[in-house]
Amino acid sequence: MTKNLLNTDILIAGGGIIGLTMARALSTLPNRPSITLLEKDSNIGNHSSALNSGVLHSGIYYAPGSYKSKHCVIGNAMLTKYCLENKLPIFQCGKLIVAKNEQEVPKIHELHQRAITNRVPISLVDEQEAKKIEPHLGKNVKFPSLWSPSTSVANPKAILQHLEQEVKSISNINFIKEEGYGKLINTSDTSTTIETTQKRQITTPKFINCAGLYADKIAHEFGEGLEYGLLPLKGLYMIDKKPFKEYGLNTLIYPLPPLTSNNFLGVHTTLTTEGKLKLGPTAVPAFWREHYEGSDNFKLQEFLEIMTLYMRIGFSSKFFFYAKLLLNEVKKSYKPNFLKEAQKLINIYDAEGVEAMNRLHSGKSAIRTQLIDKRTLAFLNDFHVVERGSHVHFMNMASPGWTSSFSIAEDMKKSVENNVSFESLNKAYHSEKENKKA
Repeated sequence: MTKNLLNTDILIAGGGIIGLTMARALSTLPNRPSITLLEKDSNIGNHSSALNSGVLHSGIYYAPGSYKSKHCVIGNAMLTKYCLENKLPIFQCGKLIVAKNEQEVPKIHELHQRAITNRVPISLVDEQEAKKIEPHLGKNVKFPSLWSPSTSVANPKAILQHLEQEVKSISNINFIKEEGYGKLINTSDTSTTIETTQKRQITTPKFINCAGLYADKIAHEFGEGLEYGLLPLKGLYMIDKKPFKEYGLNTLIYPLPPLTSNNFLGVHTTLTTEGKLKLGPTAVPAFWREHYEGSDNFKLQEFLEIMTLYMRIGFSSKFFFYAKLLLNEVKKSYKPNFLKEAQKLINIYDAEGVEAMNRLHSGKSAIRTQLIDKRTLAFLNDFHVVERGSHVHFMNMASPGWTSSFSIAEDMKKSVENNVSFESLNKAYHSEKENKKA
C-alpha cells in the first residue's frame, strides 16, 4: 500500500489496544481484506491503553447481559493466553475483594452470585482463608471476602509494543501514525469517505471508530450517540518507592464497589509486573480530553463543552449525587487520605504512616472515556456500540475495555464475516448461557 491510498476495504480510526486487536483479528478474514489503521499520535499508548493499571479484570462486577460481562470474561482468558504464548510480562496473582464492615457482608454475597452468573471463577473465603492468601491483609478485615484467581496484572506498554510489531508484519494491514480522523466527507449504507488530519480522503465500505477519548466526537459527526457527552475523569495513583516483594505482598486487594454503578472501584492495591506497589486510583475531573497535567493539550472547545455539562449537572436534581461523589474522590486524592484508605486494606505501614508518606509519589494518570447521558445526566455503565450502514462506533470503552479488547475484536470479525450485527452476537451469547443454566 502507498502513501496516497484513497480506498481500503476496512478503515479503523484509533491505534490503541482496541484498534490494534481489531486490525489483527480482521486481517485473518477469508477474503484477506485491505485494512488501514490510523493513529493520530506519533507513538501508540499515549492514552488509556498504556496508562491504565494493567489489571486483567475477571468480570465480577458487571451487570449480567451486558457487553462488559461477556467481553471481560472472555477477553481475560484471551489476553492471558496472548501474554503467556508471547512471553510478555504477566503476574497471575489473583485478587481479594473485601468487606470492611458487617453492613457490607450481604453485598459480598450478592457480588458472589453475580460472578457465578457471569461465569467468573470465584470463591467465597473466610477471614482465615483470606489471610492465608494475603498475610498482610488489613487488621479490620474480619468478614467474608471474595477470591478471584483469574485476575492478573500485565504490562500494557509491552503488550502494545508487541501488538504494534505484529500488526506491522501483516501484509494486508497499513498502519499509519501521525495521521488521524479529520472529518466526515460523506457516508451511506455501503460506503464512507473521511478526510484525515493530513487532508487526504479515504473511502471504505467499512469504517470502524475505535478512537477512545474522541470516539464520541467522531460518532457525533455521523449523527450517532448525540444523546451522550464525555465527562472525562482522571485516575490518580500513588506509587510506593519500595518494591512490593520487600513487603511480602502476594495479591491485589480491592474494597467492595457499589453494585449499582461500577464507575469507581475505590482505592485499591495493585502489584505491577515491574515490582511496584500502586495505590489507587481516585477519580477527579479532567476539564478537556487530554488534561493530564496543568494546561497541557488545552482545547478551548472541549473545555467549554465539558463545563457546560457540569453547569447542567449543577442546576439539576443530580447535583447532590455528583457533588458527594466528586467530593469523596477529591478528598481521597489528598496523600494522607489516600494512605488512610490503603491502610484499611493492607497492614504494611506504621499507624501514623510517617515513613509511607515519604515513600509515596504520584504516578502518571489515565483519563477514562466516561460518557454521560445528556437527557438524564446519568453515567453510561456499559460499552456503547452503534452500527449503521457502513460505519461502526465503539464508545465508552472505559474499564474493562483493555481486558476486553481481544474478545471485542473477535466478535467484530464474526460480525463482518457472517454479516450479523455486533449486538446480536452479545444477545446470542447471553441467551445460550441462560439456556444452559435452565
